[in-house]
Amino acid sequence: MGLDIYLYKCDDLEKKERLENEYEKTSEENWNYDGRDYKSLTDEEKENARKKNKEVATALGLDEDGGYPEEKIEIPHPKYKDHYFKIGYFRSSYNGGGTNNVLERAGIPTLYEIFDHKRNQYNFIPDWEASLKRCENALRKAIEHAASPAGKYDIMHVGPNPFRNPEEYPQSEQDALNIFYEQLKKWGSEHYKDGHGYSNGEGEFYPKGIKVVAMLPGFYDSFTKTMFGKPMQETYLVYESEEKMKWYIEALEIVRDTILYVLEKPDKDKFYFHWSG
Repeated sequence: MGLDIYLYKCDDLEKKERLENEYEKTSEENWNYDGRDYKSLTDEEKENARKKNKEVATALGLDEDGGYPEEKIEIPHPKYKDHYFKIGYFRSSYNGGGTNNVLERAGIPTLYEIFDHKRNQYNFIPDWEASLKRCENALRKAIEHAASPAGKYDIMHVGPNPFRNPEEYPQSEQDALNIFYEQLKKWGSEHYKDGHGYSNGEGEFYPKGIKVVAMLPGFYDSFTKTMFGKPMQETYLVYESEEKMKWYIEALEIVRDTILYVLEKPDKDKFYFHWSG
């Protein structure tokens, strides 16, 4: 799970949203058979609803699924063809390695800040020129951070899962070692042999190892505060990661080049982001 950002070209974003909302509202009405759920409908009722929806979509000038005609932009970057980011697609997972989380920890503007995105704004046209300046600033800061003494370090936190029974956690050093030994048996498997690290209900595991240089007890303020009324106890691990910023610098370059891609178009006002997550 995480944030996915898609670039589209559409002749009229306001019209698209109006027509798609109209279709969605009518579609829900067509599927409403006295409030019964989908499983209780007969095949004839289902087919009738589908037929009505196609007729509505056609009348509104939408495709048969109720989508407005538009172009999705997703092009491999010429310099970073295998990168997860594309010209027209960005992502930030919710875990510690997510793009926004890494940039924020380093004091670098995140994707939210680069595009001045407002929460719960799913379709929007950013100020492309202003976004370019902010992206170039973020890229410069990322390069500076990578070259600084702090640039080779990152941090993670390890703590209990609040949804798990505390009695399921190791109660002694031997318990913890036994859990580790069980995970060690899996490291030669196809799933884990790359050694880059993984996490599960037991903890965090790094078959190739990481160089930890500091361990700090503390607290982590997240959704658990809402559940328990205060931040949860965690242990922070500072570790070396020589090339930790390389991937994120490349990502920011792709973000910058996506903005330039749009700015080079004579109809740049037709491009918008769909911001999900």
